[in-house]
Amino acid sequence: MDSQEKLERGFQAKTLLNSEFWKECFDKLEARYIEAWRASSTVEARENAHKYVRLIEWLKADLQSIATTGDIEAARLTFASAR
Repeated sequence: MDSQEKLERGFQAKTLLNSEFWKECFDKLEARYIEAWRASSTVEARENAHKYVRLIEWLKADLQSIATTGDIEAARLTFASAR
């Protein structure tokens, strides 16, 4: 992946992470799955709900990683152009 792609993907990830719409969606999904986890009556239902909560956490972490990669690339380019 070239520098421009890293910058663009970082910008897109950051835009999603800072979007009130996406925050609301993530929060609602997480709350729904946590409630399902608490209310589950079988081991399978509890494990599935827990899996979905973890999936949301992983998705957020992946988006943050992409955003950070974009920030690092921007800093690298700034440093390289200052030399």
